[in-house]
Amino acid sequence: FVGRPFPLEEGHLHFARLQAWGLTFLRLVITWEAVEHEGPGKYDEAYLEYLQGLVRMAGQYGLSCFIDPHQDVWSRWTGGDGAPAWTLTALGFDLQCLDWTGAALTYSRHVQPYPQMGWGTNYQKLATATMFTLFFAGDDFAPRTRVIEVEGVPTRSKEEGVGTPVQEYLQGHYIRAMARVAEALRGEPNVAGFDTLNEPSNGWVGYPDLGKECLPFRLGTVCTPFQTMQLGSGVSHNLSFYSLPFVRTETVSVNQYYRSAWVQGVSCVWKENGVWGDDPKGQPQLLRPHHFRRRPQRTADPSPQPGEPEGVEIDFLRDYMAQPPATAYPSALPAIPKAWPP
Repeated sequence: FVGRPFPLEEGHLHFARLQAWGLTFLRLVITWEAVEHEGPGKYDEAYLEYLQGLVRMAGQYGLSCFIDPHQDVWSRWTGGDGAPAWTLTALGFDLQCLDWTGAALTYSRHVQPYPQMGWGTNYQKLATATMFTLFFAGDDFAPRTRVIEVEGVPTRSKEEGVGTPVQEYLQGHYIRAMARVAEALRGEPNVAGFDTLNEPSNGWVGYPDLGKECLPFRLGTVCTPFQTMQLGSGVSHNLSFYSLPFVRTETVSVNQYYRSAWVQGVSCVWKENGVWGDDPKGQPQLLRPHHFRRRPQRTADPSPQPGEPEGVEIDFLRDYMAQPPATAYPSALPAIPKAWPP
């Protein structure tokens, strides 16, 4: 990521051009992956040095910078940008099989012309929807899912109650990575501030019925959340295909080779948490269609309970966006704002 958006030696040309156009303020995009791509807690100091040099050079041309931790549909491996790959592999996702199983739509594996704005459909697919749900609401909706580190490599715990809760693990690493960015830029007078996270998604939090389509945008293959969970676990489905937004043209077979989006020996996160399972004949069965509709009441027993969820109707902004990491983010930088003039 060093040299992106451009090498420092080319910076004077670009910043002089922006200054000549009368611009004084930049939204400077960074990604979590750029900072912590090697592994949990392993920060790319060369990139941070490059970022500091970029900000300082911008200041020479009277340009203030607003630091934007950017993401689209969670990560590059799920069709966009943002989080490092190890956030996915820590949960047991097989990065080589996400596209094959319909868990993600990626440009690199798309043999037909890539649909315009097709990347946005990943918000409806297994990988992106799962990661955002776990990031913001894993404590409520996936209490059995925890992460352990073995020789520095994160992996999903197979023992009940052992490891760090997945929400705490993901949020903690993200906040610490962004705090490291702020530390690298401490004292730079032209840093106006930090965003928390670009266009965060609620994942499936608040989704009314996992067995039904409830999609704001239809392009490419369209399925229910339960179908994308099945696809990720080696089940094949025939799905409606939209060649243009909201224009259904055909039915296509997805995951016809019965591959799994999860590495061998690891089951679907949502199967682990009792959202679905297998009936006596071994066929997929949706056990909790309204699992994400309400915020569950906290109990001492983290085991998933059958039937309808109890609790209150969800307001994602109130219940999750107003909670960490949004509220923990400023507290992670207690001394840094004092170094900047108002």
